[in-house]
Amino acid sequence: MKSNLLLTLCFLSLFATTSVADHPAKPAAGASENYLDVPYLPADRDVAYAEPDKANHSARVNIHVPLGEGPFPCLLVIHGGGYMAGNKDSIEFHSLCEAAIERGYVAVNVGYIKGLNIHPQVQRDFKTLVRWLRANANKLRIDPDRIGAWGFSAGGWLASSSAMSTVDDIGTRSIRSVRLADFLNQPFSEKTKRRPKSFPRMMVPFDAVEPTHDTFNSRINAIVADFHHTDGRLTPDDPIVATYVGLGVEKGMSHDAFRAAGIPLVEVELSEEQTRGKPNWHVPNLNQIVMSRDRRARISLKDRMFEFLETHLKTELTRAVPPEARPNRRIFARATTVSLVASSPRATIHFTIDGSEPTPRSPVFQTPLSIKETTTVRAIAIIPGMQPSGPITADFIRGEPPPEIIGPKALPVAQVEKPFCVEFKSTAESPVWDIAFQTRSVFGREDLSIQQREELTEAIRRLGNGARQIGLRFDRKNGVLSGIPAKAGIHVVQIRVARGPGRAAADKTYVLRIDSRENEE
Repeated sequence: MKSNLLLTLCFLSLFATTSVADHPAKPAAGASENYLDVPYLPADRDVAYAEPDKANHSARVNIHVPLGEGPFPCLLVIHGGGYMAGNKDSIEFHSLCEAAIERGYVAVNVGYIKGLNIHPQVQRDFKTLVRWLRANANKLRIDPDRIGAWGFSAGGWLASSSAMSTVDDIGTRSIRSVRLADFLNQPFSEKTKRRPKSFPRMMVPFDAVEPTHDTFNSRINAIVADFHHTDGRLTPDDPIVATYVGLGVEKGMSHDAFRAAGIPLVEVELSEEQTRGKPNWHVPNLNQIVMSRDRRARISLKDRMFEFLETHLKTELTRAVPPEARPNRRIFARATTVSLVASSPRATIHFTIDGSEPTPRSPVFQTPLSIKETTTVRAIAIIPGMQPSGPITADFIRGEPPPEIIGPKALPVAQVEKPFCVEFKSTAESPVWDIAFQTRSVFGREDLSIQQREELTEAIRRLGNGARQIGLRFDRKNGVLSGIPAKAGIHVVQIRVARGPGRAAADKTYVLRIDSRENEE
């Protein structure tokens, strides 16, 4: 746990100096079309999630389309910063987008929400972005069957933890902890081991129950990342990953986990002496010289990673994007209708419902399936000129669904130094509540030592009580958020509810805006 805190501080020291004023969004050289600061989240969440002095933390994207008719493979470039800092418009990420355009990619420079207690909302937002890109593929000249991501630091973790999770995975932090079906089948004593008093959080799905653009798929083909998701449960449908290992290292820190799961992993050996013996390297120098894919030439690390992307996004070695199963409401009372969603109409989906491994000889999905009992759906996608996808596993569980949050529809605007109170309502008679309140205030508190900031940061992560940093508190017994706000800002507030401890949880994400006294009419 301590190492995670130290990594966060390391991220901050590397990226916290960037500001939107220093690097505003701008067109990319070589692009035929540039779409700057484009919103991809629903309108009620298309805001700058930040305090007034941190205005560079908006969740928007820049999209740069190369010359030509297309369709082109798409590359998402994702900056780092420990989920606390960083800016998509920094020179290094803008330059990488220009390099991608030159090589024939639609380059998408990604901004995302930041702070403590943003998981798994930020992973859901990544999935929303990928679905949005597929929904707009014709306009943007994107090949929906060929989408990859190149992430740095937290950006690598965001790409992998998003692409390697589905609505069947539940958790509280930035990694999927357990499958929903496994969690529900555990004895209550096992569930409480995962939720001790020191960590009394409800686990929620890594995808929205009612996703935006739900007729489109959110999975991707390939990832380049220094930090990537390996904790928890890797599965055969996860994308291929390329990462960095230090000079002289034959097997990196993730080698055995990927091999055991049957997922391809490409480990590129770095050349700088400072990397020697390190099983993983954070934010490497892309100009250093490494060996090419065929080991016949010495090229820059940037060119080597583009070699990987060329191979796994443009050639017959590209693995097809796995299908997704709908609906995302995995628990049903009496019956449900299941559909399978591919990356494009070019894909043929083969499936099974008897637990067996799907193959090209398995039935072809053509019409929705009516299910009345607990059923495990497994499926693969086949696309001409590509390798088959890995098999997905989606569990549809007959049982009592989690309660719904029925109010309020939106949060009222709060004001600094004025009492604020909101009571949340659900369809359950005696529910239990939880909150994930996004905050960044702790890192601006000059009244605390570094050690005190670390301890407070961990407490906020553990309890989801970031609200306390701005003068609010959440009553988990009665579902009430109240207090006197002490600082202006805009925060993501995810409210969670269940029928009781150890039961499946539902959630609803809100935006809380706190205005300063100067804005009072």
